[in-house]
Amino acid sequence: MPTKKIFLAYSELLFIIVLSLLAGYNVFYDNSKDFGIYSAHYNSVSWDNYLGEEEVYFEYLYKLLVAFSVLVLRVDYYVFASLIAFVSLKIKFYLFSKRPYSLFLKIAYLLTLFPFNECLRTRSALALAFVFLAIELRHRIFLSLTLVLFGAFMHYSFMPFVLIWFFYNYLEDIKKARYLLGIGFVAGIVIAILFKYLEFILGFFAFVDPRIFAYFLEDEGYFNVWILPKYFLLGLISYLVLKNKLDALNTILIFIATSFIILSFSIIKINMLSLGIFELGFFAYFLVVTKQGLTNKSFIRLLFFVVILMDFAFKVLQLPVFILWLLK
Repeated sequence: MPTKKIFLAYSELLFIIVLSLLAGYNVFYDNSKDFGIYSAHYNSVSWDNYLGEEEVYFEYLYKLLVAFSVLVLRVDYYVFASLIAFVSLKIKFYLFSKRPYSLFLKIAYLLTLFPFNECLRTRSALALAFVFLAIELRHRIFLSLTLVLFGAFMHYSFMPFVLIWFFYNYLEDIKKARYLLGIGFVAGIVIAILFKYLEFILGFFAFVDPRIFAYFLEDEGYFNVWILPKYFLLGLISYLVLKNKLDALNTILIFIATSFIILSFSIIKINMLSLGIFELGFFAYFLVVTKQGLTNKSFIRLLFFVVILMDFAFKVLQLPVFILWLLK
C-alpha cells in the first residue's frame, strides 16, 4: 500500500510538471495578448531597470519576483512562467487532496479554470492559490497571514481576502454568514438593476485602480447570456449548503464562494471584470461541494457536475460560438 501511494504521488508530481511546462511555454495559446504583455515586461528587466518597463502596470511584489528571476536565477520567461504555474497547481492539488472525491476536483479544475488561470493569468493564478491556502491553514496564524498578504499583494483584486482573514472568527458563525449574504444578495440585485444609472461607480473604480477603465472600454455593452444558468445553479448550491450546520472552514469557504458570485452578478454588465470575480468565487465551490455530511449531498454534487460540464462546453469548447455558426 505505501508503495502504491508513493507511485501515485510521484505520478501526480510528474503530471503537474508537464502541465506547468505546457502552461509556461504557452502551448495552448499561441501569441496571446496576455503572454505578450507578461513576456515583454519580463524581458525589459535589467540591473539598470530592475522593475521593468513603466508602461505596464503590475503589482510591485510581482515585479520584485520577476527581478529576482531575471537577475538572480537568470532564467528566461518560459521557465519563470512554468515555475509559477507549478507552484499554483501544486497548492491547488494539495487543497483538493484534502477533500473527498479529490480526483474529480482535480479533473474538473483542469477542464475549467486551468486553461485560463495558469495558462494566461499568471499573477491571478498564483494569488488564488496562496489566499485559499491561507484560509486552509488559518490555525497557523503567522504562516496563514504571510500567505494571504503575499496573495493580496501579488494581485490587488485579492485584497478582500485580507479582510476575510481578519474577520475569520466573526464569519465562521453560520448565522452571521447567512445574515451578511442575505444583505449582499439584496444589495447585489439592486446594484445590477440600477448599474447603468450609477455613473459614479465607474469613477470610483477608476480612482481605486485605473486599469478598471480598460474593462469598460473593451466590453462595449457586451452581455454574456451564457453565464446566467451557472449563476442560478451555483446560487442553488449555496442555498443547499448554507442550510447545513457547517464547521468554521466550510462556513468561510461557502461565504467566499457565494459573496463573490453575488458581486459578479451585480456587475455583470462589465463582462470581463465580472467574469474574473465569478471565477474566484467558482474556485471556492470546489473546496466545499464534496464535503461529507451535507444534506442532499448527492444533489449538490450533481448540480456542481452540471456546472463543470457547462463551463467546459461554453468556455473551452466554445459551444455558443459553434451554435451561432450553425444558425447562420
